[in-house]
Amino acid sequence: MRHARPGFAQESARRLTRDQKAAAFDSYFHYSGLWVIENHDLIHSVEFSLNPAFIGTEQRRHAEMSDDRNLLLSAQEKSDVDAIRHHYLEWRR
Repeated sequence: MRHARPGFAQESARRLTRDQKAAAFDSYFHYSGLWVIENHDLIHSVEFSLNPAFIGTEQRRHAEMSDDRNLLLSAQEKSDVDAIRHHYLEWRR
């Protein structure tokens, strides 16, 4: 989730405009499922995801503790123009 996402003017997401829905989709992502740790990687077997294409896949993330309170998950992705994008997510206890 992006930092400081704006709230909706109304409670029901069903009443949002297409632009509001697109902005919410573009600023948020999730997946979940069972996971295992293998060496320094966290591997999720995806059961639920905002992106339906992730369901049934394995998502591998490098896992690193920066101290006793912060977990950093990271991965690399090749873009459509052959550039490498680096994704990371930091969890704080």
